[in-house]
Amino acid sequence: MKAKRNKTLRIWAGVGGVVIAAGLLLAADGITGDPLSRAWAERRALAYAERAYPDKTFTVQNSYAGSGFSYGVTVGAEESADTRFDVETRFWLLTHGNEDSMVENRHWTLMRQGVTGAQAIEDILDEACPQYERAENYSGWLPGTDPTQAAPLSVELDLCWTSDKTMSGAGEYVELFPLDSAFDPAVTAEVPDRLCAQILWDGAPAWDDLQTVADAFDAALTAAGYDIDYYDLTLVPRDASYDERKAMMVEGVIQK
Repeated sequence: MKAKRNKTLRIWAGVGGVVIAAGLLLAADGITGDPLSRAWAERRALAYAERAYPDKTFTVQNSYAGSGFSYGVTVGAEESADTRFDVETRFWLLTHGNEDSMVENRHWTLMRQGVTGAQAIEDILDEACPQYERAENYSGWLPGTDPTQAAPLSVELDLCWTSDKTMSGAGEYVELFPLDSAFDPAVTAEVPDRLCAQILWDGAPAWDDLQTVADAFDAALTAAGYDIDYYDLTLVPRDASYDERKAMMVEGVIQK
């Protein structure tokens, strides 16, 4: 009887050890993730993307593990730079993607065309307004490229932008932005948009200077076929210290 009882205790001890080990593994997976679960999430993400867009071939562009048994995967279509979105898998079986906002509502299309338009605007302003030196404070990264290789830009063009920030993506203007379409300056006359720039200023800028710069930029861009609605400008004293810049700089949004 005693031997039988000892055997039973050993069995329960073994079961308890397995349960504890499994609990520790699950706890670790919930915090940091594991390679097998990440690979599984990547597989599910590719299957999800191919169901959503059966005419496209997808590859994994990035994957990451979050907390709470959640794995995120960025997938992109080989045939379309703008068909790129994130797919999340939770608890290994619950999978959903954000293709509605990223692809269907043209998030990446607007970003790509905004960068392309900003690059063209830089050339226009360099020639038409050389007296206003612009700081390179904006990202020139394009979807599907290496962020570390992106050249900084001195202007930012935000397409489908409204001052109350109620728009997300192309919204009602989605038909003007086919996936992977090239940027056309004429589209700036069809959608609300904003141009951002930071100007290095000699001395202390005033509010009237902000209006003067906006007028000069607008004249140059209008002549080149653009129709910008808002100029979000910051005039920064060139040789001032950090604290002086904060106190003296002038910034504002000028609507045309």
